[in-house]
Amino acid sequence: MSESNYLDILEHLNDAVLVHDGSLPLYCNQRFLSLLGFSEKEEYINSVKQDGLFRHVHADDKAQVIASHNDRVSGKKSKTAYYSIRLLNEGNSYRWVELKISSIQWDQKLAVLVCINDLDDITNRSNSNTHFQTLFDHVLNFIPAVVTLTTVSDGIYHHVNDAFEQTMGYDRRALIGYSSYELNIWPNEEERLFIQESLFNGKPVEDYSCSVMSKQGAIIPASIWARLIHSEPEDMILLVGFDRTEEVDRLRSIETLNKSLHLLASTDSLTGLLNRRHFFEKSKGITTLCQRNRIPMSIIMCDIDKFKLVNDSYGHDIGDQVIKAFSETLTNSIREEDILARWGGEEFVALLPNTNAQQALTLAERIRQQVEKISLTTGDTRLTFTASFGVAQLAQEQPDTEEAIRQADIALYNAKDSGRNRACKYIN
Repeated sequence: MSESNYLDILEHLNDAVLVHDGSLPLYCNQRFLSLLGFSEKEEYINSVKQDGLFRHVHADDKAQVIASHNDRVSGKKSKTAYYSIRLLNEGNSYRWVELKISSIQWDQKLAVLVCINDLDDITNRSNSNTHFQTLFDHVLNFIPAVVTLTTVSDGIYHHVNDAFEQTMGYDRRALIGYSSYELNIWPNEEERLFIQESLFNGKPVEDYSCSVMSKQGAIIPASIWARLIHSEPEDMILLVGFDRTEEVDRLRSIETLNKSLHLLASTDSLTGLLNRRHFFEKSKGITTLCQRNRIPMSIIMCDIDKFKLVNDSYGHDIGDQVIKAFSETLTNSIREEDILARWGGEEFVALLPNTNAQQALTLAERIRQQVEKISLTTGDTRLTFTASFGVAQLAQEQPDTEEAIRQADIALYNAKDSGRNRACKYIN
């Protein structure tokens, strides 16, 4: 086709047509000039030279238009883009128009072909589209959720609401014309692909839990609803997302509270050791494992000698210090796999897997000697104390923790009866 025939076709299109190189017009038809209120092409060119190529574009739409046009002049993008903007004519009135922007070769160089439909002409009502757009914006901005409208083909943003700006930290004027992929909105690519593939397979996305990334790099937990919207000239994806940050924080708080409550229910508040009930819960698994593998286990029962006298002589605060000092010595003397608990009052119990009675007696004697060296200061007085220990080994064929505790308690009684500050082994 000759250049003259090509220009003749452009001249007689129903659309207003502009061809430019990003800074100056290369061609425009009469319908384009009439739309902006110019009578002569030279008049329009002089206006562009004086005020720039995009002076007739509304300020709120200018960033989107310039970005889209520059991408196509530079060859960064080649796909045709469609969107609606507001144009200012020479009579200083705005009107909504629909743009179709393509990359073309013009005089063997890349240029932008812009075809413009006057939406006022299409509806034959001068303010109908402005009214509809305003109403549409009000509805979307009223929704307490992030709303986006993107193209199916390349995910380019065509509309976002106020909640998107507030939640994600982007200025919508700088956002339009870019895709979520380019802006790294999705920190987990598999989540973006799940939404996309679900919609392509005809499955709407409902209450899908995922994460998005704000402009500042914050990871935001979200619930997503998405639908494929069939429209002309291109299908769109309508996405509605709810920020779940408060909900996730609340669940984490509940989880932390539950852990704290479980800790309070299973430990002694003074020493931080297990209490009697939780001691039995933890010992069941170890007892079963040792029985299966024929591994010996032993129990040490111990308590502080003449503890009532300590309380009566120095008060309960000093008594608590004695208990904590004793429990710390026990904790530092046993292994990680051993189970230590405060049995009640000044009495403590330890379950020792892979330990026979003689080994447990040796450990008890070593702890007893360490306790003798503990010295607490109360006023001008230095307080020392001793402890007694009873040891018993669990039966290997039918290990019974409660029975072994009863036997160790008998051995502890024998240690007390023999003068205290002793470690005794249960003898059947």
